[in-house]
Amino acid sequence: MNIWIWGTGEIAQTVFRNGLEEKISGFIETKKTKETFLNYPVINAEEIPSDFDFILVANCFVDEIYAWCVSARLDMQKILFLVRGKRTNYVQPSDALKHVLGDKNYTNYQAQ
Repeated sequence: MNIWIWGTGEIAQTVFRNGLEEKISGFIETKKTKETFLNYPVINAEEIPSDFDFILVANCFVDEIYAWCVSARLDMQKILFLVRGKRTNYVQPSDALKHVLGDKNYTNYQAQ
């Protein structure tokens, strides 16, 4: 699967370490500041591959990222905002996404 985590901070690191170590393609930064994070490639938001399966937004800038995703016309059904913002409410993840998240991340997502 082609799964990306949007963020390279503490939230992204926690999500990664809660069971996504071998499931992701890499990390996304809105404005790329590094080449790698946790030994995975980091891409700029404009470089998001069109064939991504899921993007897990794991940082505090969810409202800005939501607006960016809408303006870029990304498939919002394949993007999960792990932190709530003004426009990012809880959505029931698909079974496939639950499997990708794993038990710890899914439990943390539901608890917010």
